[in-house]
Amino acid sequence: MKGKMMFVPRVGLCLAILGLVGITTKVSAVEYTYEGETGGGLPMWIETSGGNMNALVGQLVMTTSTPGWQSVLDTYCTDVAADLARSYNYSPYAFTDPQATGVDPKWTSGGIQNAAAIWYAYSASANADPTGVKEAGLQLAIWEALYNNQATYTGTSFFDSSNGGFYITSADFGNVARAANYAASYLDSLGSLAPAPNGDWLAPVDSEGAICGSQGLLYPITPPPCQQVPDMSSTFMLFGAALTALGFAGRKFQSK
Repeated sequence: MKGKMMFVPRVGLCLAILGLVGITTKVSAVEYTYEGETGGGLPMWIETSGGNMNALVGQLVMTTSTPGWQSVLDTYCTDVAADLARSYNYSPYAFTDPQATGVDPKWTSGGIQNAAAIWYAYSASANADPTGVKEAGLQLAIWEALYNNQATYTGTSFFDSSNGGFYITSADFGNVARAANYAASYLDSLGSLAPAPNGDWLAPVDSEGAICGSQGLLYPITPPPCQQVPDMSSTFMLFGAALTALGFAGRKFQSK
């Protein structure tokens, strides 16, 4: 089980979401290790350009010991056809960076912004579903936003072999169909969603810094505590009061 999507026999799948606000650069690097799925993952057969794979679809749990980075990281994947390496190094890229185009397959234009908006709007409610079906639906919606720009969706869209990027071949039309229906509703609401705050795509990188070798991740929007700027307003108020008091004392001394 190496990924939101865990392929059998090869492990593959997805994790995903959103970014550190304006405080990271491509020179930063972090190693994240896959620990499992928050809801166990929903098994389904997924067809991609690389073949038919058995996957666990849902929200992934990643950990790191790198200082300044969130651990535990609950996230979703951005690369349905890439294998997930259990431990891998990642570098942050802004969504607008020209190199933030995905690993496999490449994203459509504006795909990452749409995926981020969906994640930002629905991740909390998906996480609250103890069955993991909504998390699986959110992962499907994220992939679809990255690889397809279809105007409207139904649950059956994801079982259509002409669907962009991937389609589901599972015979189980119970929980899998429910997840697909959730995904369709998330995507159909995209036009009414506010853009997500700026974030980063965690790109898997090799020792030379080249993007390759694993699935990409979406990094949370909230900065790590060590990066937060402390509130100095009370300090400045005290400092100003002290200067005022010194000013009055100086005038009083001169009047004598």
